[in-house]
Amino acid sequence: MKHTILSVFACALAVMLCACSGKDKQESEATMASVSQEEALPTGKTPELLIDRRTSAGGHKYHYVIERKPVETTVTDDEGNVFYDNSISIKLERDGGQYYSRTFTRENFLSMVDKGFQRYGILDGCRFVKISNGAVVFSLCVSYPESDLFTAYLLTVRPDGSASFSPDNTLDVENFADSASLSSGV
Repeated sequence: MKHTILSVFACALAVMLCACSGKDKQESEATMASVSQEEALPTGKTPELLIDRRTSAGGHKYHYVIERKPVETTVTDDEGNVFYDNSISIKLERDGGQYYSRTFTRENFLSMVDKGFQRYGILDGCRFVKISNGAVVFSLCVSYPESDLFTAYLLTVRPDGSASFSPDNTLDVENFADSASLSSGV
């Protein structure tokens, strides 16, 4: 009887191993890569991000680079968890010539966010939105770390290189790059 139970157990184990080995190798590698990435990050730091893309609109060729890097400025939540803020740099070229370049930190947004975001928020994300009438629009997000709470702003870079912020009420959370009715010159 004991031998029969062991045989059944061994057979079940063999079936499970065969079933698991049939998984797509790429899926397995992707899962392992994402686990490795998370483990490599220091606690409280958002991973670096580099987006380098080209597009065309209105007869012009555009090239933009968005770069997010953790900085040494931190915020601490009510439970004592420390989170590092980020800087986000945006460089924009039109027809091969650079016409906008700026690095942002959360300090650029403190006058536009409520007291909770002033205390706990970090500059978290940035994405390209569109080009309309020669103006290039990006969305930048200040968020509570490790939560779904955020405030997003549109950065509009006009053809002359001047720029301004306005609230982003159109944010598509699923496509955000990896978030007040004030407007300020940039």
